[in-house]
Amino acid sequence: MNSRLTQLGFGVSQIATGIYHIDEWGVASCYLVEGSERALLIDTGVGLGDMPGLVRTLTKLPVTVAATHAHCDHIGGAGGFGNIYVPAPEARHRAGQSRAVRRAFLCTEHGLRERGAVPAMLAKGPAARMLPLTAGRVFHLGGRTVKVLAAGGHTPGGAYYLCREEGLLFTGDNICRDVWLFLPGTCPLEQWVQRAEKTLCLVGQNGLRMYSGHGGAVAPAMVYGQIFTARKYLGQHPANTHLARVRALACGGGGRILLRTDRLYAPASK
Repeated sequence: MNSRLTQLGFGVSQIATGIYHIDEWGVASCYLVEGSERALLIDTGVGLGDMPGLVRTLTKLPVTVAATHAHCDHIGGAGGFGNIYVPAPEARHRAGQSRAVRRAFLCTEHGLRERGAVPAMLAKGPAARMLPLTAGRVFHLGGRTVKVLAAGGHTPGGAYYLCREEGLLFTGDNICRDVWLFLPGTCPLEQWVQRAEKTLCLVGQNGLRMYSGHGGAVAPAMVYGQIFTARKYLGQHPANTHLARVRALACGGGGRILLRTDRLYAPASK
């Protein structure tokens, strides 16, 4: 990686031949998957620096851009690409591309002020057009395919991206070291647990490796620790509270779950 890109804060590592993990200032993880004919960029980060310019140094192929969900740290850098596919239930959630929303998010991220990243390097310009994406869609890249899977757990409409040829599952924020379930519009804890259990079954049955929206590779052992801790917490708290409180659960394996006590269960289930 050349010095200009290093200064912009991007870290790039190769997962497999033609498949890259892009670390945007430690804020978000994005992934570029190349085939012989096209490339697919999964998530665009919050929009720090020149993501389109970085992608052009990694591939000369036409690039399709898609998001795991519509939060600002996943679609905020989409403007420079023109279009981005977003899971259909979230394709109208345009606030994630707002510069004000992205700036507010970055000001909460530890260390970014000290590194001078806010607001000078936050990408400006028109927002990308958000195209609805449905589960089951397959991106044919030439010698590689990436299939969209339903993944409601972090947000109800979120998606996974499965590259079966390489045994890779890109999980966004649904499977992640820090699972955030306290934001507006995120899922109840019980729903996240159910999705996480199904995900580990998929991973185990197909020998997949997981890569998340923050921090890269995720070990199944960490996710098992999160599920165990969440199940224990649900067993101790059989109903939602009337007042909202945010709780952080430390889990075995180094993971955490941040939840709202008034949203442990979907309203119809308790």
